[in-house]
Amino acid sequence: MTQSAQPPYNVCLIGLGRHGLKQLHRLAENPAQWRLAAVVDRSVAAYARFQYHFHSLRVPFYRDAVEAIRSEPIDVIIISTTAPSHVPIAESLIRGGYEGGLLIEKPISDSIARAEDLQHLIEEAAWPGRVAVDFNRRCSELYRRVKSVHKSGECGAIIRLEFNRPCKLSMVGMHFIDLANWIIGSRPIEVSGRLDMTSIVDHRGAVFYDPPGWLQVRYASGAIFEMNTMPDAPPESLGMTVWFEQGKARINNDESLAVIETPAGEDRVEVTDENRRYRWIESALASVVEASAGCEICPLPEAILALEVVAAVHHSNSMDGAIATLPLPQEVRNRRLRIA
Repeated sequence: MTQSAQPPYNVCLIGLGRHGLKQLHRLAENPAQWRLAAVVDRSVAAYARFQYHFHSLRVPFYRDAVEAIRSEPIDVIIISTTAPSHVPIAESLIRGGYEGGLLIEKPISDSIARAEDLQHLIEEAAWPGRVAVDFNRRCSELYRRVKSVHKSGECGAIIRLEFNRPCKLSMVGMHFIDLANWIIGSRPIEVSGRLDMTSIVDHRGAVFYDPPGWLQVRYASGAIFEMNTMPDAPPESLGMTVWFEQGKARINNDESLAVIETPAGEDRVEVTDENRRYRWIESALASVVEASAGCEICPLPEAILALEVVAAVHHSNSMDGAIATLPLPQEVRNRRLRIA
């Protein structure tokens, strides 16, 4: 099996759920960049849904990921299943001889310890492939601009970063936990938080528990990150706000506009593309295949850190909102969260 050296890149998608189908639709619209080489799912019903949308493309279907990599030329694989299966699938691919790119959906796992097992396997096997986790908002021009302002030092250090939006803490909220870690660029050391008592059941099923909540994270740099994903978040506060020593950045809730106030004046960055969310997935995927593609993708250790913050919120909640110190103790790292 040989890998293509240039576009269109051969893509395999594992997981034909709602999110996976959205990703396939986006990639199928750009055949000059992406060739759908294979899809994998254990469910025949999922395959039927896939065929309804993509039968004309005649994409090979497999029920086993290792069989797919041994049968088709594949440059990059998207693991778009639920959190408990991410690590086992990635491990099976690595042990099965796959050496290409892996883009794994977030969260990386439902357990910190299981995610660390994957990291250890990659290190011990000296695996030559490239792995990233799909925190694709890092590829958005808006958040990249805020990151670059902080990195330049023109506004000084970050004092506080705040994000408010009614959503599930893990499913959407973890994107912004990763963004806070990435933009602030310092190690989180303390986490406190509370979770709502109820978790709305969606298409993933009642086995998953992913309620809204609020959290506060303190970083080694002294910066504070606060997030409120409860339904009663004030409408005027929705979106992300970053307070620097000498300035402020504000990204609105629909992620179409960033207003950045610096000592040199005001900078406005506007995104009008209606499909920008799924252009982010393309940017992230391209950066797994080509390190020079321009998007700073989320490496595995940073994805594990975002998961640790979420686990710390659950741990803090079990202690009535008391502070959880990072790194978390091993018994908490071993605990399996009911997140998707």
